[in-house]
Amino acid sequence: MIIRNTTRRLLAESEATIEGPFMAYLHLQGFAPSTIKNIRWAVRWAARFLANHRRSLASLTYGQMPVFLRQSAPRHWNRAWRAMYCSGLRRWFKFKNPADVRPWLPSSSDHPLKSYHGKPASAYPWHWWVREYLKFLDVHCGLSFRTLMYHRLAVCDYLYWQFGRKKADWRQVSHECLWRYAREFARGRKPATLNMELGRLQRFFEFVQMRGACPSQLVQAIPRFAHYDGGGPRRAALTDAQRRRLLASFDRSLPDGVRNHAMALCMVDLGLRPVEVVKLRVEDFNVGQRMLAVPATKTDTGRHMPVPSHVHRALRAWLRQRPPSGSIKWLFIRSPHPSLHVPLRTQYLCKIINEAFQRCGFPEHWGGGYHLRHTFATRLFANGADLKQIADLMGHRRLQTTLGYTRVDIDALRPLAFPWPK
Repeated sequence: MIIRNTTRRLLAESEATIEGPFMAYLHLQGFAPSTIKNIRWAVRWAARFLANHRRSLASLTYGQMPVFLRQSAPRHWNRAWRAMYCSGLRRWFKFKNPADVRPWLPSSSDHPLKSYHGKPASAYPWHWWVREYLKFLDVHCGLSFRTLMYHRLAVCDYLYWQFGRKKADWRQVSHECLWRYAREFARGRKPATLNMELGRLQRFFEFVQMRGACPSQLVQAIPRFAHYDGGGPRRAALTDAQRRRLLASFDRSLPDGVRNHAMALCMVDLGLRPVEVVKLRVEDFNVGQRMLAVPATKTDTGRHMPVPSHVHRALRAWLRQRPPSGSIKWLFIRSPHPSLHVPLRTQYLCKIINEAFQRCGFPEHWGGGYHLRHTFATRLFANGADLKQIADLMGHRRLQTTLGYTRVDIDALRPLAFPWPK
């Protein structure tokens, strides 16, 4: 009876924390209702498991997470359920103590990822390359945990196909091997998916070349599959009138409106990615020199950009409205309560832009921060900037990537076309 009462008491304490402050935290972070439901399920499952073992949810630390995942997750759960459970617990630890949560490199066999013939990828000799590559992407490129997981899966699939259970010998890799792997990998997959996976493989070979283990010809030998924009409607750049209407849709009489207006300007007039906007720190904005230090995200290094006068005024207006946030040094934060200041998330930023698009009456398929980034590149291209200048401002390493952002105004070219001869 005493054990049962202790279990009920511990479970009641955990439930009160989950349903109260934790649910409020998730709503403030801008999660979708379905995501909140999944996170709530994962944390409640962990709370019940701990209560049955006479422990409270507050006693669980982030360092105990790998062992706890093995103990609490049933064996019949598939990979998707285990990944959702792991993601929910990570969100709980970010709520409990954000300083304890570090990027978790998916190199441990405890992580619910792919195995090869019953063995995790870390058991094979070639996994040293995977571990070093993930460290490089995490430290020098600043990629997120989920992106690191995708890179790991792509690289492990190829290394197991190429070397099996042997040590990685790059002298055995030839152009024919890469083409044969691409043909076998292409079965049952769409061209867009193939190019994405092969792009991750090409980035890995660039790392191997940087380490001096393979020639540059192997990097260039990775093929690409033809893809003719079959993924849906193309992003159309905003006109000058639409851009002004979008910026005027933010209510700058409120602090959130001043913040949203400044973030929209950073994307549409500076070409920043949404993830770069949310990762900006206060010290990245040099007010006196009118320069903005863009943090490293998808590219290997960050970049410094001059700030136009109207963007400079918008950022200074937000700094005057920005509440003191203690140890949080992010430039753009949420301030729903004086005692709770949390940094923005990329999903919440895209939600703000989508709502602004709806207020302006733009087409339904328009939305997201990348629509503003496309507008930035198209306006530069229309005003005479070459691809190299646009690529430098947008942080692209390849001009081919910049080509996907530039759009030619077809309607403006129609008067210049000659009529078809009769």
